[in-house]
Amino acid sequence: MEPKTYRLTNEHNQEYETTKRGTVYGCKSTKIYGCRNCPAPKHAIKKGTYKGVFFKDELTAIKAGYRPCGTCLKAKFNIWKARKDDRHTLSDHQDYLSLPFPIDPVDL
Repeated sequence: MEPKTYRLTNEHNQEYETTKRGTVYGCKSTKIYGCRNCPAPKHAIKKGTYKGVFFKDELTAIKAGYRPCGTCLKAKFNIWKARKDDRHTLSDHQDYLSLPFPIDPVDL
């Protein structure tokens, strides 16, 4: 039996297949990343604007140009929002990368 494969997105926004499950979800249309169990995507699905992707980790999502979700990653989002003009260099993300990322119960 072949192992289950998952389709993840890399830092260049290119998809690839792997046997390891992604830990961070993202929405292509909004360029927002968050937890897999976040309620915000449900709203986007209802509106028909959801285009979901998964990343290996938070750093990959940031390198791909995504920002933290204001619903499930409120503290990280508030730091990101407070920066205004300096949001897009990786070194500017170190302060909220050091905050813990919520663990999805599926990962336990």
